[in-house]
Order: sequence, then structure tokens, then C-alpha cells
Amino acid sequence: MPRDAPVGEQGAATAGLQLSDVLGTSLGTGLGGAIVGFATLSGLSAAAGIGADFAVTAGVALLGVLASTRLAGRLPATSGARATAEL
Repeated sequence: MPRDAPVGEQGAATAGLQLSDVLGTSLGTGLGGAIVGFATLSGLSAAAGIGADFAVTAGVALLGVLASTRLAGRLPATSGARATAEL
């Protein structure tokens, strides 16, 4: 998080966060297009390719949820007032 970065390094933290966001979006879009394209080239319908794309997306989301359970002991405790103010 940029707020947790050392003073003077917030820009680098923000740039890294934005890069990961954009890179994840572009890779997900490209992989989805490749899955649909491969399905149609293999003689399957576009609907089958889109279904396979949704299945892959759900699998990646599930991996993200499972990985996030490891963060519970690492996150700093925040008060409810501070957490609400940061939203």
C-alpha cells in the first residue's frame, strides 16, 4: 500500500500497484481471447470457449481467495474509525 511505503518512496509503491493492476487486466483479457480463439479453431462453438474462459477466471479468483487467507496474520490491526475514514 502506498500509505505504508517509506517517506519519499510513495511514488514507486504507487507505480508498482498501478503496473500490477494494468498488467493483470491485460493478461486476463489476452488469455480470455486466446481461449475463445483456440476453442473456435478447434471446431467448438464460441459459447464453449467463453464457458472455458469463465471457468479459468473462476479458478484464478479462487486461487486469489485462498492466497488471501494467508494475509490474516500479517495485516496490521486498524480501528474501525480509521478503516472507515480511508474508504
